[in-house]
Amino acid sequence: MNNSESPKVGPPDSNDQKKIEGRSFARRNIWIVLFLIAAFIIGGVGLMVYRLYNNIKQYSDIGKEDAYKDGKMSKAGSTFTAPYYPSVKSAKLIIDGGGTEFRLKDTTNSLFNADARASHNKYKFKAQKGDEGEELYFISRNQGTKKNGNTGDSVNFKLNVNPQWEIEIKTGATDLDFDLSKYKLKSIKIEGGAGSFTVKLGKPLATTEVNISTGISESTIEVPKDAACSIESKSDFSSDQFEGFKQKDKTHYETPGFDSATNKIIIHYNGVMSDFEVHRY
Repeated sequence: MNNSESPKVGPPDSNDQKKIEGRSFARRNIWIVLFLIAAFIIGGVGLMVYRLYNNIKQYSDIGKEDAYKDGKMSKAGSTFTAPYYPSVKSAKLIIDGGGTEFRLKDTTNSLFNADARASHNKYKFKAQKGDEGEELYFISRNQGTKKNGNTGDSVNFKLNVNPQWEIEIKTGATDLDFDLSKYKLKSIKIEGGAGSFTVKLGKPLATTEVNISTGISESTIEVPKDAACSIESKSDFSSDQFEGFKQKDKTHYETPGFDSATNKIIIHYNGVMSDFEVHRY
C-alpha cells in the first residue's frame, strides 16, 4: 500500500492562503519601493537640472527678473557690479540721486562697476534687459544730513568700452565729472540742480546727443577739436563761452563744416543763472 500523501485537491487551506497573500504583498512592496527609489532619483536629477537652468538663465537672459543683487552694503561703502558678455551691444545707465560726488574716469572688463563711499546716502543698483539692450539703474537716496553739512559721499563709476552707451542722470546738488572720451556714446542727458557738471566727450557716433538742463551751476562740455559740433543754448542770466564756434543765430552755434560732416555731436543746453562752457581739446 502506498503511504505517500496524495496532493491536495480543492481550495487552499488558511496557511496556504496566508503564504499566497504574503508573496503578493511582498511583490507589491517591492514595486512600491522601486517606484519610490526611481521617483527620488528622477526628482533629484530634475532639481539639479532646474537649478542649473536658472543659474544659466540668470546670466544669459537678463531682464525677466533682476540679474544682480544690491551689492555689499555697509556704512563705509558699497561695491556694485554687473558682468559683461560679448552679446551686449548696447547699454543704458540711469543715475538717480544727489548729494554725492559722481566720478567716471576708468574702464572695466565688467559691464558696470561702482564703488560708493557713503556717510548719509544709501545706494541701490538694479540691472535688467530692456527693449534695446541692458538697462542699469543706480539710485541714491538721502538718509539724513550730518550736522556740519559735510557729507563726504562719492561714487566712482567704471564702464565697459565695447557697448554703445546711453546715460541719463537726474540729480540735485551734485559735483559730477565724467570722462567719456573712451566710450561709444550715443547720448547723455543730465537734469541737475545746483552744482558743477563736467563732461568730456570722445569721437562721436553718427550722432551723439547731449542734453543738459541745470539750475544755478557751472557746466563744462569738452569735445574733440576735429569733431563736428552744434550747440543750442537757451539760458537765462547765464554766461556762455563757445570758442571755435560760429554763431548762426541768437541761440545756435556750429563748428565750421558741421552740415557736411558724417559724425556729429549735438548739444542742447537749458540753464538758469549758470555758467556754461564748451571747450575743444
